[in-house]
Amino acid sequence: MEADIGIGIQGKEGTQAVRTADFSIGQFRFLEKLLLNYGRIGYIKISKFICYYFYKNILLVYSDIMYAFSNGFSGQLYFADYLTTMYNAIFTSWCCLFIFSLERDVDLNIVKKFPVLYMAGQKNYFFNLKEFWIYIICAIIHGTICYFLPELCFLDMSDDSGMTYNHWFKSTVNFCLVIHVVTYKLLIISDFWNVL
Repeated sequence: MEADIGIGIQGKEGTQAVRTADFSIGQFRFLEKLLLNYGRIGYIKISKFICYYFYKNILLVYSDIMYAFSNGFSGQLYFADYLTTMYNAIFTSWCCLFIFSLERDVDLNIVKKFPVLYMAGQKNYFFNLKEFWIYIICAIIHGTICYFLPELCFLDMSDDSGMTYNHWFKSTVNFCLVIHVVTYKLLIISDFWNVL
C-alpha cells in the first residue's frame, strides 16, 4: 500500500495483497513481462500521449490568440463553436486513442536480451522538460504557419462573382490545416505503423 504502483502476487498468503494492488499476477515469473514489456511500453505511450495532447491543444488555441491580436481583442470568435467543441471529442481523440493503443517499439525478446532499454523510464528519456518544450515550441511554430497561411493566401482573392473570401472561410481552412498537422504529427511520433 506504500508503493507507487503495487503488484500483488496471488499465492498461499491469501488475496489481501492482490486486492489492494494496482496489478495482480498469478506467478512471480510474470513479473518480468509486466515490467519489461507493459511497464516500459506504458511509460513510452503515456509520455507521448501527454506531450501530444498539450501540442494539439496549444496548436488550436494559438490560432485563436493570433486572431485576437489581429482583430484588436474585440471578442469575435475565430472558429465556429461546433468545430472547437468537436476538436477534442471527435476530430483528434479517436486517432490518438487508436494509434496509442497499438503503439509498440521493440519486441519483448529484444527487451529481454537488452534490459538497458528499460532504463529509459528511470532516466526520464521520453518525458522531461526538454521533450515537453520541444512539443510546445513546435506547436507555436506550426500554429503560426496554420494561421498565416490562409490569411496570406486568401488576402485579396475573389471569385468570378466578385465575392471575397470572408472570415469564416479563412478560419475553416485554418481549422482544416490544424486537423491535418496534428494528425501528421501523430503519425510521425508513432513508432509502430501497421495495415490498420
